[in-house]
Order: sequence, then structure tokens, then C-alpha cells
Amino acid sequence: MSDKNLKLTLTGMLFVLSICLIFIPFLIDGLLDDFVGVSMLIVGLLFSGVSIGLFFRFNQNKPHLVKKLEDEIKFKYQLDDIFVSNDLSGVVGFSKERNTLYLMTRADLSTGIEILNNRYMIDAFPLDSVTKINIIENDNVIINSSNKDSIGKSVRGGFGNGGIDNKKVIYKVRIQAITKDIIRPSSEVFLYNSNIGLKRNSSEQLELYKTANELLDKMKKLLKRQMSF
Repeated sequence: MSDKNLKLTLTGMLFVLSICLIFIPFLIDGLLDDFVGVSMLIVGLLFSGVSIGLFFRFNQNKPHLVKKLEDEIKFKYQLDDIFVSNDLSGVVGFSKERNTLYLMTRADLSTGIEILNNRYMIDAFPLDSVTKINIIENDNVIINSSNKDSIGKSVRGGFGNGGIDNKKVIYKVRIQAITKDIIRPSSEVFLYNSNIGLKRNSSEQLELYKTANELLDKMKKLLKRQMSF
């Protein structure tokens, strides 16, 4: 069972317990007139509120919404490939025909709080102006790509399993592009952003990095004759 499914199961059990605590005082005559019955009712109401809140938190990643947004943006901007973050706040994509890298965000990178509702701030860079791509996990750089060979090695070997950050839970993963653009020398967006986080080496974390690796691998193949990555 995945971490997320385990959390949802435990949340469901808490909700069932809360329902029992709420209804038992009504089923036993005179219990509501007793301190124990009133206490059970209050605790049941508290547990029900907590379980509902946890359900929405643990179920915040909505794959169908991510896929829907991917399709919409990919079609709108005619992108060859795209990656949308779990919370829909970050988008990475590129166009071979226009030779352009797109980074789109609607979140404050320092806090992770969404700042634009359904509107994205877009940075678009010619691919040959990108000099470096960093992957940042929990505010620590785990890939610092300064040349084609290093990014190739990172893609083949994967990333996020060791790194310099050994925390057991991953809360934020960002991709950062360093460019030759004088006005906008760098730009970054979330690949993953959650207050709950992913347990390191869980199936969800491995799937996230697998997808991100695939995107980096495609970019490496596209750019290997255009730039020093």
C-alpha cells in the first residue's frame, strides 16, 4: 500500500470512529444527560472535523486535473513536452519548432502560496540561451548541470536518492534555469509542492523523479548540439 493510500485509510478509520462517538450517545437512553455522553459527542465532532480536513489534505494531488492542464497548455502553446506540478502551480515545457523553453508559475517560490488564480506568469527563453539547469529539493541543489556530460550522468543515474539533503520527507522540488538573458538571468518553478510531503524512496517520490528524469533526458537530447548544459 502506498503512503498516500495508507494515510487515506487511517483517515477513513478516524472518520468512522467519529461517527460512532457522535451517534452512541443518542442510541443509549440517558447517556446525553451524563458527562461521559456529552464528552463522547464533543470528541466525535472534533474527530469528524479533523478527519475531513485530513482527507482533503491527503487527497490534494489530483492526477486528472494535472493531466487536463497538461493537455490544455500543451495544445495552447504547441509544446513538444510538458511537466505540470502536483499542485498545478508550476509548468515546464519546450517547443522544438520555436527552440524555446517555457517556465510558467502562479506561486510565490519562497512560500509556495498561490498568488495568481488560474493565471500563469510565463518566462520563455531561447534554448540556446540556457546555460544551466538545477534541480532543487527542500532548498538544496541535488543536480547542478554545468555541462552535457554531467546532466547525462544525472539522468542515467537518477537523482534525489542520495543528494546532499537526507531528510526523510520531501516537501518541495523546483527546477531552475540559468540563462544568458540580462533582464531575466534565471527562472524557476515547482515540480512538486506540498505541506504534507513525500516520504523518501516511496512509490510516489520515485514516480515524480522518474517523470522529471524523462523530461531532462528529452531536453538533453534536444540541446546537446546547441548548448553547454
